[in-house]
Amino acid sequence: MGRRTVRDLGVSAKVLTAVAVAALVALAVGDIKAAMLQARLTLGNHAISRDVATMAKYEEQFGRDLKAVEDAFVAYRGSAPAGDPAMLRELESLWQQYAAVARTSRSPRAAATTSWPGRASATPRRTR
Repeated sequence: MGRRTVRDLGVSAKVLTAVAVAALVALAVGDIKAAMLQARLTLGNHAISRDVATMAKYEEQFGRDLKAVEDAFVAYRGSAPAGDPAMLRELESLWQQYAAVARTSRSPRAAATTSWPGRASATPRRTR
């Protein structure tokens, strides 16, 4: 008797294998999406923060969120995805551009000296 191949498997086993592989890929893609969403939410919280201490807290969290996105990309690439590698590279490149802009324009120091449209500066004001 020779080595068994996929052709030797029953239909049920083939279907279950296909579903399991699809679920793993969906999980990996979902991890990227969830990590990106969390980073965007953290950046939004940073943007609406009114004091430097809170902005610094969200700045630190944003750094951890960026690392989570990076880790999710690594995990996805390691899962032997069936998708087009060029599309993944493009998504990762666009995300890196987004992260670079976010890091340089919304640091607590920059945010404390500039205000967003419709929002007063985060620089503390003296009260009487």
